Amino acid sequence: MDQRNEQLKELLESEKQEFLAVMSHELRTPMTGVKGYLSMVLDGDAGPISDDVKEYVSEAYVANDRLIRLVDHMMKVVAIQEGNLRFDIKKVDLVQTVEMLTHDFAEPAKEKNLTIVYEKPDHQIFVSADPDRLRELLMNLISNAIKFTQEGSITISHRNINHHLEVVDIKDTGIGIDRQQQSRIFEIFSKANLSLSGQEKGTGLGLFLANKFAEAQDGKIWLDSSEVGVGSTFSAAFEKVD
Repeated sequence: MDQRNEQLKELLESEKQEFLAVMSHELRTPMTGVKGYLSMVLDGDAGPISDDVKEYVSEAYVANDRLIRLVDHMMKVVAIQEGNLRFDIKKVDLVQTVEMLTHDFAEPAKEKNLTIVYEKPDHQIFVSADPDRLRELLMNLISNAIKFTQEGSITISHRNINHHLEVVDIKDTGIGIDRQQQSRIFEIFSKANLSLSGQEKGTGLGLFLANKFAEAQDGKIWLDSSEVGVGSTFSAAFEKVD
């Protein structure tokens, strides 16, 4: 009986992964098309529109873009669980990567009246990583910080551990994470205690993916410190190379 239950469990898990993969692909294709048409309307390619209509279309564009990112996350989760996500490890300029991301997130932070500060070092830092996955990992951490910070700032800084690990610290002044939730923060679909009134909620996929990306590159991410109502510091470490 135990063996049959285990076989059934494995079969159901396999069917679930296949379902997620198919649905993610089928959802992403039409949503990408919708994004293109909404962009054309906003750019005036479909003719002039009033300010009110432009505002409505802009909100639809943002919502659709959020769904596309969610589907992308789901597709990567399936790829990770099936062992199909590939990494191209090479020498990467960490400072340049963080600087570009700081620039990319300046506008989203500004829209929430937040300040994003990069304490850029005066020297180059190179690490061993897949450049695309490294960028996505840090994107998820910075995006998470902005999402759960209602006022104040996000500060990004560097430090070195034992001369061979380069660490990026992302500190926010957000809602913080309940201590009981901290041990599960990187689990799939895990969400911290976001019961504070009016706060946004997420799927937990971003931190799960960030953790898996780090592990696959012989790196590590962790919650360095957090207290409800005070903020959090997430850290990511990678092997330094000359």
